[in-house]
Amino acid sequence: MNCSGDAPPACSPMAVSGRADGTGVSTADLLVRTVAQQLPPAAAVLVAFSGGRDSTVLLHALTTLRQERRFVVRAVHVNHGLQAAAADWASHCQGVAQQLEVPLLSLTVEVRDERDHGLKRCT
Repeated sequence: MNCSGDAPPACSPMAVSGRADGTGVSTADLLVRTVAQQLPPAAAVLVAFSGGRDSTVLLHALTTLRQERRFVVRAVHVNHGLQAAAADWASHCQGVAQQLEVPLLSLTVEVRDERDHGLKRCT
């Protein structure tokens, strides 16, 4: 399953959280649980959400812990418009955020290379 690249993935957040070993617990789940334990009650967590595998797994893992650990999860997606599928990625992120019941702030920015550094460096 490909959850990265030029086009949004055709996969659910559950499908991308692969298991690290035979315990049934992924490394990402362990990491997120450890971080969540450090949050004070009523903390707000803002996830930079590209829609790719890593940020999708992170967002999903945080939403599974938000009630237990009593913190708020929000997401932000930045559409830089540098890929032909940028609008599709923004739409994908909106759909995942709705599915997970996470407020999403979706920003569209114009990236300009005013000093000839190259667009990648400008992002």
